[in-house]
Amino acid sequence: MASLISAIDKFREKTSPVGITLRGRKWKMIDTLGKNNAKGPVLIMLPGTLGNADIFFNQINKLGKRIRIIAMAYPLITDVDLIAGDIASLLDRMGVEKASILGSSYGGFVAQIFAQNHPTRVDTLFIGNSLTDIDLVRPAFPPIKQLMKTPPKDLRKHISGQMAGWAEPEKIFAEVKAFLQRELAEYLPPRGPKMRLAAIFLRKKAPVPAIPDKQIVVIGCEDDPLIPTAVRKDIRKRHRKAEQHRLPSGGHFPYLTRSSVYNKILEDRLLS
Repeated sequence: MASLISAIDKFREKTSPVGITLRGRKWKMIDTLGKNNAKGPVLIMLPGTLGNADIFFNQINKLGKRIRIIAMAYPLITDVDLIAGDIASLLDRMGVEKASILGSSYGGFVAQIFAQNHPTRVDTLFIGNSLTDIDLVRPAFPPIKQLMKTPPKDLRKHISGQMAGWAEPEKIFAEVKAFLQRELAEYLPPRGPKMRLAAIFLRKKAPVPAIPDKQIVVIGCEDDPLIPTAVRKDIRKRHRKAEQHRLPSGGHFPYLTRSSVYNKILEDRLLS
C-alpha cells in the first residue's frame, strides 16, 4: 500500500487547486464538477489550520464522482465572518441555493459560523474534530498578543514541536505526522497557520448554528491530541439530537487515518 505522502503526490500530479477571487479575496479550490463532472449533492469541505484543499484527497477520490465536492483553501485574513460570507458568495456564483458544509478543526469553527450567518444555505453541517470555545483549548497555544508578534517561522517551529509529541499507535499516524511536517515546511502559505489560529482567538466562540440538530453531524475521535475531552463533550452536549460519531481512534485527522470510516459517514448521510 502506498504511503500517505506518495498517495497525495500522485493525486497532485493529476489535480491542482484553481484560484478564485471572492469579494476581492484570493481563495483556492478543487471542484469535482470540473474534475469528474460530478452530479448529486454539493459538499463544501473546509480544512483545519494545517490543511490545503487537497488534504481531502481521499474523499475526493472515493466520493467525487457522486458528490460535487468543493474543497477550499483560505485567504490570508483573520475575520471568520468574512470567510463565511465569501463561501456564501461562492454558492451564489455557482448558482447553488443550498449545500452541505464540512469543516474539520479550524474549518469546523468556520462552518459553525457559516451555519449561524447563512442558515438557509445549509443542507447538512458536518462538524469534524472541532471546537466551540477557544478558552477550552487555550493552554495548547500562545496568547493572542504573543501569537500576533510571533514570526511565522517561529510559529511553524512551535507547531512542528507539538506534532512531534503526538502518539503513533499505527503506521498511518506516523505517516500523517510526516505529511503535515512537509505541508508546514513546503506547501502551506508561510502566514497561513498564524492567520487561521489568530482568527479563532479573535472570534473566541462559535455561536450555536441557527439550524436544527437534525441537520447536523458531529464527528470526533476519542484520542484527538488537540481537542480535549471537555471540548468534545461540549459539542456533543450542544447538539444532543444531532447525528453523532465518536470514533475510538483516529487522532485529529480521521479523514486521513480512518478515511474509509469517514467516507462511509459522508456517503450514508449524503447519498442514502
